[in-house]
Amino acid sequence: MFSKNQNHELAVDYVYLPAGSTHKTLVLVNSGIHGIEGFVGSAVQRQWLLHLKESPLPPEMGVLMIHGLNPFGFINQRRVNENNVDLNRNFAIKPSLFSKQNLEYKKIERFLNPKRPVKLNFISEVSFLFEAARYIFQYSLGTMRQGVLQGQYSSPEGLYFGGDRAQNQRALVDLLLQEWAATYERIFVIDIHTGYGQRGKLHYLAASSADPESIVLKKIFGENSVDFGQQKDFYLVEGDFVAYCLNRLRNDFRRSAQGLAFEFGTLDSQKTLGSIESLRRMVLENQVWNYRSDTQQDDVKVRGLFREMFYPSDPEWRSAALRQAQQGWDQVIRYYSSIQ
Repeated sequence: MFSKNQNHELAVDYVYLPAGSTHKTLVLVNSGIHGIEGFVGSAVQRQWLLHLKESPLPPEMGVLMIHGLNPFGFINQRRVNENNVDLNRNFAIKPSLFSKQNLEYKKIERFLNPKRPVKLNFISEVSFLFEAARYIFQYSLGTMRQGVLQGQYSSPEGLYFGGDRAQNQRALVDLLLQEWAATYERIFVIDIHTGYGQRGKLHYLAASSADPESIVLKKIFGENSVDFGQQKDFYLVEGDFVAYCLNRLRNDFRRSAQGLAFEFGTLDSQKTLGSIESLRRMVLENQVWNYRSDTQQDDVKVRGLFREMFYPSDPEWRSAALRQAQQGWDQVIRYYSSIQ
C-alpha cells in the first residue's frame, strides 16, 4: 500500500493496492473532482476498501484510488477549485479546448451569472422559473442543458468555467497514470459523482456509444444500463477526467482502457422541473460566493440547498447510494476476474 499527500494544508490523497502477481487489470477510482461531491465519493471509496478486506481481489488485479482531487472545493463545499475552475471541464486532451467558444452558453450568460447579491423570496424563485421556462421554450430543454453543462472557457466567474489552462491536479494524475496505471495491461476508470439524474438512482454515465469500447461497458453493466451522453436526457462534456485518462492510457501508453462515471442522482434533474431547480441552486451558490446575499439567513439557506443537491441528508438516499455502489463495484470485479 502506498499513499501520499501533495501538501500539508489542502491534500490530495491516493492509495495504491498493487496486484500480487502479474499486472493484468487495474481499477482506478477517483472522487471529489467536484469538491462537494467528495462526501459521497469518500464514503463509497471507504466502503470498497473495507470490502476488499473480506473479498480480496484476484492476484492479477490492483486498485488505485484518488481521494478528494479537488480539496479546495471539498473543504469549502463548492464544486469548483480555488480558481473557480470546474476540474471536470479542465482535463483537456488538446490545448485548443481552452480557447473554444460555447455560443449556446453566451446566449444565456446574463441569466446564469447575475452580478448582484442574492435575495431569496417567493418572487425571486418564481421569476427564475419563468425566465428558465422562457429560454427552454426558445431553445428547448436539450439545447439549454447541453449549452450550460458542456462547459465554457470565456467567463472566469461564471458557471462551468473550464479554465484557461490546465490546473495543478492534472500533473498529479499524469504522474499516477505513468507510475502505476501504465504498468497494467488493462485499466478500468471510475469517476464518482453526485447530482445529475433520477433521485436515488446510480447512473452509469459514459461519453458516447460510438466508442468501440462501449461494448465492454454494456457487458459489465447490462445492455440497457449505461446512459450515454448523446441520449435525450443526458449531455456530452469536454475536458472530463475519464476521457482524459482513457486517451492517455490508450494513445500514450498503448493500454486497453475503459471507464465511466458513477453518477448518483439527487433532484430528478433529467426532468424539466428538476433540471430548472438544479440550475437555480447552481446559480445561487455561485452568486452567493461572488456577491454574498442580503442576509446571513439567505446565505445559510443557499449553502444548505447546494449541499442537499450533492450530499442529501436523507438516510434512505445514502443507504441506496452505498448499496448500488457496491453492486456496481461487484459487476466490474466479476467481469475482469472472468477474463484474467
